[in-house]
Amino acid sequence: MTRLESVLAQALELSEDDREILLIHVGLSLEEQRYDRWSDPALIAELDRRAREADEHPEILMDWKKAEKFIFGGPTPTPNLTPVRAGATAAEAV
Repeated sequence: MTRLESVLAQALELSEDDREILLIHVGLSLEEQRYDRWSDPALIAELDRRAREADEHPEILMDWKKAEKFIFGGPTPTPNLTPVRAGATAAEAV
């Protein structure tokens, strides 16, 4: 019997309340080890880059009414977009 099987067998012998407490403790131990993608330096740098680009070139932004239709359906909006070559930023197209 493996260690996991042994621990599982012992856990299943516990009362329902004790199993629930064990579940909470195991769950909390897993949450501590999870990767927080919102603290990823690459993501933060990309969000900062996009925010700077939007601040520097507000003409590339879509107004809310068009964005709302784009997100939630309805007639396809005609955004104020200029075609850009692959890999270029919108700022390079202006």
